[in-house]
Amino acid sequence: MHFGIVSEKSPLEHRVAFSPYGVEEMVAHGHTITVQSGAGERARFSDEDYEQCGASIAFSAEEAWIRPDVLLRVRPPDKGEVEQLREGQVFASYLELPFIPASTRQAYKDRKISLLALEEVRDHKGRWPLLAPLSIICGRMLPQIAARCLETFEGGRGKLMMGAPGVAPCNIAIIGGGTLGTTATTMFGAMGARIAVLDNDHATLERLERTAQGHLATLAASPGNINRVCRGSDVIVLAIHSPTGVCEKVLAQKHLNSMQPRSVIIDASITQGGAAETSRPTDVHNPTYIVDDIVHFCLPRITSLVARTTSRAISCALTPYLLQFAHYSPEQAIEAQCEFDSGIVALNGEMRKKYDYLDSKE
Repeated sequence: MHFGIVSEKSPLEHRVAFSPYGVEEMVAHGHTITVQSGAGERARFSDEDYEQCGASIAFSAEEAWIRPDVLLRVRPPDKGEVEQLREGQVFASYLELPFIPASTRQAYKDRKISLLALEEVRDHKGRWPLLAPLSIICGRMLPQIAARCLETFEGGRGKLMMGAPGVAPCNIAIIGGGTLGTTATTMFGAMGARIAVLDNDHATLERLERTAQGHLATLAASPGNINRVCRGSDVIVLAIHSPTGVCEKVLAQKHLNSMQPRSVIIDASITQGGAAETSRPTDVHNPTYIVDDIVHFCLPRITSLVARTTSRAISCALTPYLLQFAHYSPEQAIEAQCEFDSGIVALNGEMRKKYDYLDSKE
């Protein structure tokens, strides 16, 4: 099968969906890989790196986009890019479908494109294997982000995460005990913080208590408990993942009034619309803002900050699925494996899943 790795359009997206190491494995199994020139540069992968692993470099957009059977990218295509595609192609990326504009959805249909949403792929145990690498990396990054946001000259409370002799460590509340929340719990614990994890799945709370090292309190994510942790936390991490692609709001603006001045909300759910009423997407140049004297960090796609590591992690997780997918047509893949049944959200332009769309501009 012919796979294509195409460049990201967003100037703030530095990740690439497939690294040279993934290319090497695909080529070893007899597949053809075409890489749009410069596609990996922002993740520090050169065209030469890809060529040495067996890929061909396409120096024109037409060659990169038209010839492959399957196109790979981190971010979804916009309407203009969809119009470059040919009927029957498969576009694989983290599509964030509830936020796709109506005009782009119509373009998918008109061009009869099949879509493989990497964030929708679920295995037979109900896990999201292609979302997990992003969640783990994000969870590992959150303590360093929180530590910076708490610094005096960053507008924070001026507190050190692990405290000091005679000074208590910071209190961290993590709402959501999935892969991201679990990873963040481990990392905050390693930094010496005092942690409370809130989740409505009791089995998740039991697992966290068994595996966590250091001080950890587990609580049901009830309105009362959320109120209580708001009052005493230096940092609140929102780590909620919704299968629908749009997460619920668990923090209302009224909660900010009970929080300590210049404490921090890190909304790691912002890619799904945010879990706080006061959350709005920021960018890498201005990742924080202040509402009611509370610092908000709401950067979508946090793992873009470590583009090279993230690109390699995505490629590592994705390669086994591409090797399997190469044996099928999209129709056959849906019948053959549950991962593709869940992940192929559009077949020849027709959506296979219903979403509550939150239309946005291109």
